[in-house]
Amino acid sequence: MEKKLSDFESILGLTIQEALEIVKNDTWFSLNKDKDSVNRYIKYEVDPTNPNKIVNVIKKNSPDESYIQVDKSIDVSNLIPDRITNNSLAAVLFSVNGNKGPFEQIKKFIQSGGNPDTNLKKMFLAHVAWLQASGGLEGYGVKEDPLVIKELQKLEPLGQSFEVPKPETGNEIFNSPLYLNAFKLIVESEQSDSETPISKGLFMDLDRTNNYLSTIAGLTYPSEAQVGGKQKYKKSKHHKSRKSKKTKKIINQ
Repeated sequence: MEKKLSDFESILGLTIQEALEIVKNDTWFSLNKDKDSVNRYIKYEVDPTNPNKIVNVIKKNSPDESYIQVDKSIDVSNLIPDRITNNSLAAVLFSVNGNKGPFEQIKKFIQSGGNPDTNLKKMFLAHVAWLQASGGLEGYGVKEDPLVIKELQKLEPLGQSFEVPKPETGNEIFNSPLYLNAFKLIVESEQSDSETPISKGLFMDLDRTNNYLSTIAGLTYPSEAQVGGKQKYKKSKHHKSRKSKKTKKIINQ
C-alpha cells in the first residue's frame, strides 16, 4: 500500500505544515523541471518505534531500484497531503531534506525577535544559517567557499577569529565582527560587479532568505518569551520581496 504524506506525523522533526510551506517556496522544481539532465532520487527511513515519523532521507543523483524518483513537475502551489504519494512524496521529502538545516536556523532568528530589515541583512542571515547548518568553519566545503575565504582574509589582520553568530540571538548577529568587519565590507566592495562568484552567491542568498521568510510567514510560532506561557502564538510579518538585479541596489535597500 502506497504511503501518503497525510499518513505521517513529521518529516525530519518538522511538522507536516512546515514541510508543506517549505516545498511551496522551493524554486528548485520550477528551475529544473524542464532540464532532462537533472534528476534526483531518494529513499527514506522511519522511526522504528513510530513508523509515522520520517527520520532520515537519503539522496542520489542517479537511478537506483531501491530509490524513488523525485517528481520535478509537482505543483508546489497546490499540495494536498492525502494526494501526495510515491514520486510526489519523494519530491516533498527531497525539498524538506535540502532546506531543513538553514530553515531551522532562520526560524530561531525570527522566534528570537530578529528582523532582517534590509537586503544586506537578509543575505547575511542566509550566510549565517548556512554556516550553522554546515557545522561552522570546519563544515564540509565551508573553507573553500569564496566568500568565507575573503572573510578570513578580512578578520586575520585584525586578530579576530572566524566566529559564526547564533541566529537565536536575533538582531545581535548584525553586531558581530563577522558582519561588521568582514561580510559588510566584502559586499560593499563587490557591488560594482554582479558577475563575480561572490555576487552570484549573494543573489542566491537573498532569494533563499526571502523564500524561508515567506515559509515562516505562513506558519505561527511562539516567541521564546512566550514558550511555556499563556500568550497566543504570533505570526511573522516577513514577506517575500522582489530580488534586485544589481548588488548595489541590494546594499541600498
